[in-house]
Amino acid sequence: EKTVVELTEYFKSPVEHEMVRRMLASKDGHFIGSIQGKELRDFADHRKEENHFSDPLLDQSQELSYCFLSIGKGGLGLSLYHELNQEVLDLFKRFHQVFTLAYRRFLDIQQAEAQAREAQIEVALEKVRSRSMGMQKVMSWQIFL
Repeated sequence: EKTVVELTEYFKSPVEHEMVRRMLASKDGHFIGSIQGKELRDFADHRKEENHFSDPLLDQSQELSYCFLSIGKGGLGLSLYHELNQEVLDLFKRFHQVFTLAYRRFLDIQQAEAQAREAQIEVALEKVRSRSMGMQKVMSWQIFL
């Protein structure tokens, strides 16, 4: 009954605020860390206050590890309810590289489509201009006859 996108006022949570700041800072920004204890409870409370998706595993967890990697205009994230080991991190980084390439290709295609639409509009405008010029010439010949 909810959408996939969760809107949040990220500046209300120090964890989310720092993640967003780093993602927007550079195209290769990253945010890796973990929270435990009071910081984890505060984060879980923040999620409930913001009406985020219910996460029973977070409520039972003693630790939340995360890795967010920038994809330019956003980030790709991984959260685990235990320590983030190097093997998982390496696999996620490889996935991030492949995803980033696919996302860039998608943006390139969007840009090419927009340029093609602009070119079609320009061609249509040029046709209207040339017909208008043709009509002006016909009208001027009629006046002088």
